[in-house]
Amino acid sequence: MSGIRPKPARPDDLALLRPGLEHCLVMREDAVFVNGRSPLRGREAITAHWRRFYEAPDAPFSWRPETVVVLSSGELAQTKGPVFDPEGKTIGEFRSTWRRNADGSWQVVFDDGACLCGTRQQ
Repeated sequence: MSGIRPKPARPDDLALLRPGLEHCLVMREDAVFVNGRSPLRGREAITAHWRRFYEAPDAPFSWRPETVVVLSSGELAQTKGPVFDPEGKTIGEFRSTWRRNADGSWQVVFDDGACLCGTRQQ
């Protein structure tokens, strides 16, 4: 997609990214979003898929990182946390795997989520 350029994050930013298309900007060009049985491959495909959720003023969901872990080597990290519906009810969990670039910035390499579907709900 023209106009979509990567925006690598710093380690402190991993837990502060806001939900929305901004999240797509920190994805590597070769990132994979696990979307059920049909994973989306590449930042362009992922951004195209997610754009429809953010066309209206209010998105149909939001998420918040609650856990951020980094390998002792400092090369990979994972963020995970709840996904909420517009009323604030927990409806799922997301997981993002990050890779540190040579310049010290971070980008998402794998992203996925899971529906709680009758399991623990808050």
